[in-house]
Amino acid sequence: MEIDYRATATFENGLPGTVSVSHDTGDGQSPVTTATR
Repeated sequence: MEIDYRATATFENGLPGTVSVSHDTGDGQSPVTTATR
C-alpha cells in the first residue's frame, strides 16, 4: 500500500537543519522520511 503525504510548515528565523516525518501506527511512531540540508 502506498500513501501520499503532503505537508506545509512555516519556520521563524530560518529553516531547521533536519526535518523528520513519522506516522502514528497506533502501536507507536513509524519513521516515514528524514531530510537534512
